[in-house]
Amino acid sequence: MARTFERAGWNAESYDIQLSRNHDITSESGFRTLCKMAVRLIDTGMMMVSPPCSLFVAASASVHCRSVSQPEGAQSNFKVRMSQRIWLNTVAFLMLIFQIRPRLCLAIEQPSSSWGFKQPYVKSLIHLLGLKRILTYMGHDLCKPTHILTNSRSFSGLARKLTKADRARIQARFERRQSRRAVKKVYHMKVLRRDGRMGWQGGRDLSSTASFTLPFCRAVLGHWQESRVSDSPPSSNVISISDSDSD
Repeated sequence: MARTFERAGWNAESYDIQLSRNHDITSESGFRTLCKMAVRLIDTGMMMVSPPCSLFVAASASVHCRSVSQPEGAQSNFKVRMSQRIWLNTVAFLMLIFQIRPRLCLAIEQPSSSWGFKQPYVKSLIHLLGLKRILTYMGHDLCKPTHILTNSRSFSGLARKLTKADRARIQARFERRQSRRAVKKVYHMKVLRRDGRMGWQGGRDLSSTASFTLPFCRAVLGHWQESRVSDSPPSSNVISISDSDSD
């Protein structure tokens, strides 16, 4: 995402623990690093936020055990607790930064099956910032609808429904690509449940669908540039906060 904005001539930074150990939002130093990056934003800059979703989505339901009555999931599991802390600190950061940069353009992305937007503290953020939800998809091999929370009217242009025709087209494209691959992609695997029924879990390549596709990045750039005209005065800086930032 950051590279797409840079190629268009904007100043952009990425905050991603895969890029630097200093980008650990669960640590005091990592949280401070993110705040330092954010205060460099001009008032109407852009933040694209994509917290880790691996322990919030349906593919890992047997591990995180989230439910309506227990949205925080299995807190006895260390990885689930850490995923919860990442989200809590992300929301705390956003509440803090919007006190001093109230005109920032914000977009938070998650797969449609994620429990992230169902957390009580995220619901508080939605109410506080007046965020609206948009349903779209990025164009990965995997037919995966995506939700975006945003405070920008211009981002409504990202909305698109994943129709049966779209699914058929994407599946056909995936099959063509698979036929040319020496090593086949595995996004989901069938597993036998304890009750004897067949179920599904994430495959070895599922994490690759967390990255932003280039067309999606370009669409975000275009709608943000539009928002600078329709929603607010000009600005320059951009921050991309994510668990995987490949474009």
